Amino acid sequence: MAQFSPDIRPSPHEFAKNSYFDDMGVKTLQYLDSLFQWDNLQKSQFYKGLLQILPKMPLRVRIQRVIPSLSQELVNPMMVPFVLPCVFLVAEEASKDDFVNHILPPLKPVFKMTEPIQILLICMQKMELLLQKTPLSDIKNDVLPMIYRALESESTAAIQELCLAVLPGFANLIEYSSMKNAVIPRIKKLILTSTNLSVRVNCLLCIAKLLEHLDKWLVLDEILPMLPEIKCKEPAVVMGILGIYKLAMEHSKLGIPKEAMASQVLPFLFPLTVEPGLNLNQFNTLICLVKEMLGKVEDDQRGKLKSLASIQQEQKTMQLSYESLSQPQSEKSLENLFASLDTKSNSQPQPVINPKIESVKKEPSNPVPQAKPLNPVPVVPLRPTLTPSTSTKPDYVSSMIANNLAAMKTANPTIRPTNSLINQQTFSPVMQSMMMMNP
Repeated sequence: MAQFSPDIRPSPHEFAKNSYFDDMGVKTLQYLDSLFQWDNLQKSQFYKGLLQILPKMPLRVRIQRVIPSLSQELVNPMMVPFVLPCVFLVAEEASKDDFVNHILPPLKPVFKMTEPIQILLICMQKMELLLQKTPLSDIKNDVLPMIYRALESESTAAIQELCLAVLPGFANLIEYSSMKNAVIPRIKKLILTSTNLSVRVNCLLCIAKLLEHLDKWLVLDEILPMLPEIKCKEPAVVMGILGIYKLAMEHSKLGIPKEAMASQVLPFLFPLTVEPGLNLNQFNTLICLVKEMLGKVEDDQRGKLKSLASIQQEQKTMQLSYESLSQPQSEKSLENLFASLDTKSNSQPQPVINPKIESVKKEPSNPVPQAKPLNPVPVVPLRPTLTPSTSTKPDYVSSMIANNLAAMKTANPTIRPTNSLINQQTFSPVMQSMMMMNP
């Protein structure tokens, strides 16, 4: 072909017969160009053989030449299960940039397909590859919805089991709201409605692996109340339930409160101890978990009661000490009050008594009949000089006693107050003078 003379150069017919064109890779590219003329059966046979040829082709040829031809075939749902293995084979060796630019765009419509069911099965098998090379935004928008559809798929249990197996691997990429409102409800529905024992066991294993990505309240509100609702009591299911309880109880972030263990968990676990399907090892595992929960409830409740009793004892001690301290103070205050009253009464000056009246009192009791008794001349006693106080309260008791004595004197004139009664400190000096003047 490089000869200057045309006579020496081979003809086009001879050129097509060159051994270079007999290479399998070249023939594969030729078949890809004419692939649209074949029927689905011929295409399916070609794609099965393409899996053995692709590893022998250069990576650049596979990305720039093979992938565009395969992308055109991804619009045909019946051929997608045959094309996807070839696409994922190229994606395994492609860089992340090549995957995002050349492979991911034609795959996005495939993620939304539900029929045929082999599409979801192949995608679940290659989920690790997709999560490794797909950007986070595309995972949330395209890959996670495919996971949800796989969980709801009732066509085959294999898809559900694969989905449950790969789901914990990218749980850290799932938002909390999506985990709470989309993933957990679908797993709960699957475990409660499925009749396949393998699916139920895989659901329990998936939940056990997801516990570290959940918070305490989601576990207490959604996971733990669901476990007693499982009607199946097969040994594998029972062991899965025990595993969830043990992980939740021992996890530092989660934990099961003693109230939940005493009211929900233990009443559910006790009947399982007499299940006839459990072997010796399974029975020992169940009994150990029950004893551990009982010990935890006992320790927590005993500690709570001890602390409560100590608080009550401290309160009682403080109350007694307060009463013992307040009683002497009250007695002392009363003593001070009476002492102040005595001081006030002793500080009052004695009234000045008229000497004439005093001499009359000292005369003998037998009067002289010849002498006519004279009415004593009223003498106004001198008011004692007292230090004025800032606040003087009226003596109501003295005034009441004086009124009573006046009434008694009016009724019986012979009654006369004695000196001892007059000199008592109960009456004020003015009242004593009045009583002395009016016998």
